[in-house]
Amino acid sequence: MNAILLFVFTVLMQSAAPVPTTPKQPIVVLPSPDLLRCSAPECQPMWRTSEGPGAIYPHQVAIDFAPNGCVYGFTTYYDASVPLDSIKAALDQKYGEWESRDSKNPNFLYGYVDSLKFGIILSAAGKKNEKYGLEAGTKQLDYIAAGGTKACAAQ
Repeated sequence: MNAILLFVFTVLMQSAAPVPTTPKQPIVVLPSPDLLRCSAPECQPMWRTSEGPGAIYPHQVAIDFAPNGCVYGFTTYYDASVPLDSIKAALDQKYGEWESRDSKNPNFLYGYVDSLKFGIILSAAGKKNEKYGLEAGTKQLDYIAAGGTKACAAQ
């Protein structure tokens, strides 16, 4: 299992997906949903091409595997200094209409990309999350395949 994680991590760091942005927004590199429902070592790279200097990459990625080794979800963490709106703008440009907002919490967005059959949750950690080791303001971006672990059943 450690060899698989090492392989996936190595592949992830070697290439990056270009994310077109408006001149006002910094370049935020998003993970590729191609990783969902794949089984190592056939997994597609998480990042497609190199973005170059100034691109904002997540500082941590957690990958969720089904018992058969298939990836059904992952969470990326972006530094607290990265604006939530910058990540949202990158998601909007890449996936179009995906967003719903929690009217009680403006720092929590969720949605579904129907064409690719995966859900997205974007949130910013608050002070109460510090007891779990997350700095307040850290941005968390979750992708999960429709059906969760069941999405990997045919793998």
